[in-house]
Amino acid sequence: MKNVAVFFVFFFLATGTTLTAQSDEVWECGMPGATLPPQTLLQKNHCFNVNLVQQTCAKVWVRVNVHFFLDDDCEGTLYPINTVEIPIEDAYVVAEDWVNRANDQMENLYPQWVQIPLWNINQVKPAQCSPIRYALSGVYIHCNTNARNTTGSNVGYFRDNFGVNTDTEFNAFLVEWIGGATGEADALGGMAFTSENLWHSNFNHEMGHVLDLRHTFDDPFIEGIDDTPNVRYRIDFNCDGDTNDNWASLGGENETVIRKGIWCQPDDCGAISGVVPIDYNGDGVIDYQNPCDSALIASGCLPEPGCSWDYHTNNLMHYGGYLECCGVFTEGQITRMLEYLSTPQGCEYKEVITDDICLPPMSNIHILPTESTDGDCSFCFQIQASIHDAYYRLDFLRPNGALQYSTDWQEGPATEFCISNTFKYLNQYKYGFVAGVEYTAVLTIVNECGEEAVEEINFILPGLPQNGCSIVPDNDVEIKNVYPNPFIHSIDIEYKTDRSGNLSFWLIPHNTGGNDLLLAMEYVSAAGTYFKTLTTTQASSGMYYLVLELDGEVISKALIKI
Repeated sequence: MKNVAVFFVFFFLATGTTLTAQSDEVWECGMPGATLPPQTLLQKNHCFNVNLVQQTCAKVWVRVNVHFFLDDDCEGTLYPINTVEIPIEDAYVVAEDWVNRANDQMENLYPQWVQIPLWNINQVKPAQCSPIRYALSGVYIHCNTNARNTTGSNVGYFRDNFGVNTDTEFNAFLVEWIGGATGEADALGGMAFTSENLWHSNFNHEMGHVLDLRHTFDDPFIEGIDDTPNVRYRIDFNCDGDTNDNWASLGGENETVIRKGIWCQPDDCGAISGVVPIDYNGDGVIDYQNPCDSALIASGCLPEPGCSWDYHTNNLMHYGGYLECCGVFTEGQITRMLEYLSTPQGCEYKEVITDDICLPPMSNIHILPTESTDGDCSFCFQIQASIHDAYYRLDFLRPNGALQYSTDWQEGPATEFCISNTFKYLNQYKYGFVAGVEYTAVLTIVNECGEEAVEEINFILPGLPQNGCSIVPDNDVEIKNVYPNPFIHSIDIEYKTDRSGNLSFWLIPHNTGGNDLLLAMEYVSAAGTYFKTLTTTQASSGMYYLVLELDGEVISKALIKI
């Protein structure tokens, strides 16, 4: 078409610019220049053979930490731009979900669109298998107002002040990018990135930069990536055969501007406010009421390239409205990322290379910065960010290394475990734990193939309220009904859980002389309301507490045995 000039000239975006977006999937990122010299990739194949990995599509898992920020008082939503309410307790589930969705996109890449001569592509390739996967290695919550109010364009500030193991683990910071962009990487071939949303395409886009990819509207041929459409162009608005006209001073368009984003689709570009109508020279007279008019396009005039599918790309390193649904990395881009990961520097971030069966277990144990025993007399450990956790075990060690308590092996996935007070002595912890003593919690995760991952954390239990706590049914487990009461040989229980987990049923004597009776144990696979019958013949007459314990979190109801 005569009115659209395509330029394959290197153009690098230094900062983000404001966009008029027609979709939440349209975004820009701020991106600094490369900090690694080109010869870095001459050291590729240091820890794996790129060609072999790409041919077999063996999975290269790289470690990634996710960081959230709140104000100093730890209040508010974890979502950076305050448009979605995410409570602090959901940080670990949200982080794992974000990483999982990014992995799912890498597993199901689309074919690259517009593999056509217009973009210097003469060979059409199918959808590619990407070997790259992300292993969640940690989730961190920072209650820091100054950081919360710092723009995501300052990636170095977040990396240097809050990054964890930055030489061996990539770090993703969920913070607002104040301005027009939605995220930024610290470098081409970097260590970290920021994102102001939880789109999986944003994760993969910024990780693309971290793994040494430029935007596709830059010049990929400098990188040797010649299978990736370089969608950048100028528009000949007046269809005079050149793109040198500039009516910007009159409030019109500037043909010399290099364009890179499409904010509409061919079937709606002719009706979207802000796109049409077009007065390209700013004289107040509408030049094109509908730039997608078929007669206009047939004449060879294309004042709005969005009217043609030839200008729409779904590449994850571009900007557009298709990246969440239909994102793609080309073969050349995947090769480039693998080459970077195979260098001595990139190899430090590799967790393991696996097949599609034995996925790497990752043990993640955390304590909320707001964790307290006030109200529920429970001190809880967040273990739900662990991945590929078919089974798990929590061991608690005393300062001398001796075992204080073990959950033994439990069926995964891991969720949460709490150390609660006893019912006989309300101001004492279960399992013999003592307030003020530093213990070590060791979380062991096992995947389906029997491979283990271990992480530990030191902690000190706070003192319990002197008068004990009134446990009310506002926890993750609730006793809805028990009958009969008084009971003789058995009881029927209706209970509700708000999550999956390992559930135990206890009868605990009201007096201090009897033995606690474990009636049953089971794994609850999903939240819901359940019914269970328990045999109680081993209990003598008297008053009891029926206690339901979900991963250490307890709820009780008084019963009488006759």
